[in-house]
Amino acid sequence: RLDFPGAGEGSSGFWNRGISACAVCDGAAPIFRDKPLAVIGGGDSAMEEATFLTKYGSKVYIIHRRDAFRASKIMQKRAIENPKIEVLWNSVVEEAYGDEEKNNRVLGGLKVKNVVTGDVSDVKVSGLFFAIGHEPATKFLG
Repeated sequence: RLDFPGAGEGSSGFWNRGISACAVCDGAAPIFRDKPLAVIGGGDSAMEEATFLTKYGSKVYIIHRRDAFRASKIMQKRAIENPKIEVLWNSVVEEAYGDEEKNNRVLGGLKVKNVVTGDVSDVKVSGLFFAIGHEPATKFLG
């Protein structure tokens, strides 16, 4: 999981209140239906999750910190050619903030910084999905 203001759990963060690590698990939830969504990542998982989310969201942003994806060419093609997907290249999430109309109880948007220009933009989304790889829980094995 990435760490930035608003990404955590509890009253100061939106984990499980708009931020998730599993689009397939959570993406069809009513909170995300016909709303703009975002995926962080640049690998096959990010392409797959973004493409999956287009079934439910009105638009899906892929936020990627570099100027090229690591995903396979076929996965990139599927995502880039999807009219509901927009890629925010060279970008990182600086902050997640709440939806004021819902008393900040759920995710309302992101502050996204372009790492090349330094410009920060406001991206209104109701859902953010981390697709940046996972750390396996294998310590118990020895």
